[in-house]
Amino acid sequence: MLSSRPLPSLRARSGDRSRRRPGIGTLAATALLCLALTPVGPIFAPTPGEAGRADVILVLGPATASRLDLAKEMMESGHAANLVVSTNSGHERFGARNLQTCRVDQGYPVHCEQSAPFTTQGEVGLLQRLSEENGWHKAIVITSKTHATRASLYIGRCYDREADVIWPSERLSVLRGVEEYFYQSAAFVKAFAVTNDCV
Repeated sequence: MLSSRPLPSLRARSGDRSRRRPGIGTLAATALLCLALTPVGPIFAPTPGEAGRADVILVLGPATASRLDLAKEMMESGHAANLVVSTNSGHERFGARNLQTCRVDQGYPVHCEQSAPFTTQGEVGLLQRLSEENGWHKAIVITSKTHATRASLYIGRCYDREADVIWPSERLSVLRGVEEYFYQSAAFVKAFAVTNDCV
């Protein structure tokens, strides 16, 4: 006599299998998440340079108070003999006419200059030109922590001397951290796809 118990359907078996194995959608979502998180380390945990003795300190724009304060502290403690501030010549918040570092004699040479283009790529080009003109062989570059790895990328490509990238200690709010993540991620794509040469 045949058992009256129903046999499991193919659909049920197929459903059991899909619960055990991730579907294509899950794998694709996981891959996209991993790709999206790839820049987290370079943006939020860059490798700091060693701020030893150098010929010049370059403050990348925007020339914020925290970057300028760190530069001033390092200049006064003898880390370098020359300071370069990347800025424009206008009255904007970070313009040279609003920066005391650029307006008032600091007791050491200060070059406040706008690079062309006014981008990280252009700023490194400015550093290269000034180093060639002045015989500088080593630089300390000051920027933000989230910008340090990208700055190092351009320095490695376009500066033929020695340079260390450092940053002031700053706390980011969650909102600012999210903004920096998206901005720097897009800028990394640009650095590899568009501005992958030197000026």
